[in-house]
Amino acid sequence: MPAQPTVSPTKAFVSLSELAEDVLGLSRARVYELIERGALPMPIYDIRTRRPMFNAELIHQARTVRQTGVGVDGSCVLFYRRERTQSSPETSTPARARRRAQTPQANRYAELVGSLQGLGITQADERSVAEAVAVNFPNGLDGQQESDVIRVIFRHFRRQGSA
Repeated sequence: MPAQPTVSPTKAFVSLSELAEDVLGLSRARVYELIERGALPMPIYDIRTRRPMFNAELIHQARTVRQTGVGVDGSCVLFYRRERTQSSPETSTPARARRRAQTPQANRYAELVGSLQGLGITQADERSVAEAVAVNFPNGLDGQQESDVIRVIFRHFRRQGSA
C-alpha cells in the first residue's frame, strides 16, 4: 500500500493545493472534480483574497472520504493508486525533461519531425533531421529553446531546397 500523504496537525487551515497534494495525494484537478460532484466538502473562502481553504473539520472530512471511499454526499468515490516515491534527483526534474531523457534514440527527433512537417517540410524524417541537427548543433540540443531549434532546422531544409 502506498504511503499516505500527511499534513502537519498544527495547521488550522490548508489551501486547496495543500489539501490535494499533501493531505489526499491527489491532483488539484481531481479535487476540484470531486468538490463539484459533491463527494468532497466545499471549501471556505477568505473574504479578502477569495482563496479557497479548508479548516481542520473539512480536512478531517476529506481524509475520511479518501479512507472510506464514501463521499460526503454518500456517493461512491473510487481512487486510483498514485505512485509515491521518496524525493530523489530524478523526481525533482520536470516531467518533460524526464520524458526527453528516456526517449529512445530512434524516436529522439519525432516531435521535431512533426513540427517541421507541419511547417511544410515534407522531406523531414528521423534520419534527415538527425543529420541537420548534427550539422547545425554540433554540441547537441541541450540548453537550446525548442523554437530556436525548429527555426534553424527549418532554414537548413529550405537552403537545401527540400521544402
